[in-house]
Amino acid sequence: MTGIMAIMVAAIRQTVTVKPDGTIELRSPELRPGEQAEVIVLLEQAAPASPAKPSCNWRKYAGAIKGGNARAGDNQGIDVDLTRGCQRADPPGQC
Repeated sequence: MTGIMAIMVAAIRQTVTVKPDGTIELRSPELRPGEQAEVIVLLEQAAPASPAKPSCNWRKYAGAIKGGNARAGDNQGIDVDLTRGCQRADPPGQC
């Protein structure tokens, strides 16, 4: 006959501050001297900053290149359309 050993697991959740030497202190009346405990430390870290939205500084260069193409004047119309579309899509000051 094979015996089955039942183990109960209790969880203690506390927020602690890491001391300058890298140690943490956990106190709880549920902890009894001599008992073994498994400790998992979860560090809260700031999420990485989201990539900065590219600025629309491209406008200062829009239409600046003269390609010698007979239809180069069309670039000015394209620049106007792009600027108009950007202003509709982005909140003021973002484009």
